[in-house]
Amino acid sequence: MAEGLRILYIITDLNYGGAEKQLELLVGGMKSDARIMVAGLKGWGETAERLHRQGIAVWTKNESRLAPGPQSGWKGLIEIARQFHPDIIHTFLFKANISGRVLSRLIKPRPKVISSVRVWDNRAAPLALERATARWCDCIVFNSFWVADCYSQVTYLDPWKKRVIANALSREFAKSPQFQMRRETRAELGIGPDEFFILGAGRLDRQKGFEYLIKAFALAATKIFHTKLLIAGDGPLKNSIGLAISKSGLTSKIRLLGYQPDAARLMASCDVFILPSLWEGSPNVVLEAWNAGAPVIATSVCGTPELIEDGRNGLLVPPADASRLAEAIVKLAVDPALGKKLAAAGKDCLKNHRLGEILDQYKALYKEFFKVC
Repeated sequence: MAEGLRILYIITDLNYGGAEKQLELLVGGMKSDARIMVAGLKGWGETAERLHRQGIAVWTKNESRLAPGPQSGWKGLIEIARQFHPDIIHTFLFKANISGRVLSRLIKPRPKVISSVRVWDNRAAPLALERATARWCDCIVFNSFWVADCYSQVTYLDPWKKRVIANALSREFAKSPQFQMRRETRAELGIGPDEFFILGAGRLDRQKGFEYLIKAFALAATKIFHTKLLIAGDGPLKNSIGLAISKSGLTSKIRLLGYQPDAARLMASCDVFILPSLWEGSPNVVLEAWNAGAPVIATSVCGTPELIEDGRNGLLVPPADASRLAEAIVKLAVDPALGKKLAAAGKDCLKNHRLGEILDQYKALYKEFFKVC
């Protein structure tokens, strides 16, 4: 990479989530090749703290660990960009994408701009803003071909500005020593050795479709008597999901775990991991479940079928269909050999998501588009 290259990464949130995880992996892989600063449009969070501990300069809307610290809010973002003089502004998620494009017009010399679009949002207002500002990007990176195609059709994106780069699996996640602790983890969670343990994980919001998972579990539990469902995560629908569990009459079998920093340990101990999302980009959590040796059931939405081929490396069901999801759960519960076969095939697919190779693609992208590397 070019000596003195400066990259300003901007992301909507620096707490925890799939996009935040991919940003952290990219920054970690680039920090020896470029001077880097990360900006978050919301408050200080878990990802911000981890980056800060790695010696990365981090600024967020409400808190900065920079010295001297620039002011908060939009003016603060402009100030740090002008002080940093980035060659490249690389943004993640909708609000950051729009902000980064506008910011690039307010500083001199004008930096090159990469946006990362990681999920399809077909609401009218976001699409209007995307159409109005997409031309200000030098390149847009997508993590699935499905999202790339939908976005291009709506925004009329120049084909040469479009790139698809898959999500990476963290080396740290892959080397976790806790994958051998299945029995101990299940005991800690109150899961018996012969119980069929179903795991869901993700942000507790409408996108993730957990209400349908609860309905599906209630149906499946009439046929699988020794089973439990645990859901790891936190979010705005925590109370309503808790209420749905109470109304199901299965509070002894369904439990919310809250946010779990060590999801790998849970995945390694479950009998099936379920992703009941109503929409997605390319879900990191599928890769993590495969790596932990868990079979996956997921909804056939957006970029998920690019990862999962139904019946080969997982099971796909329609979104918002509790009956079909229940059928898939029962199918794996009565046929453990099928679960092992799907999990093994999924793990074999991880060769397409090795961190080193994904980092090489980003470095090649910088060289191709920006001629500063």
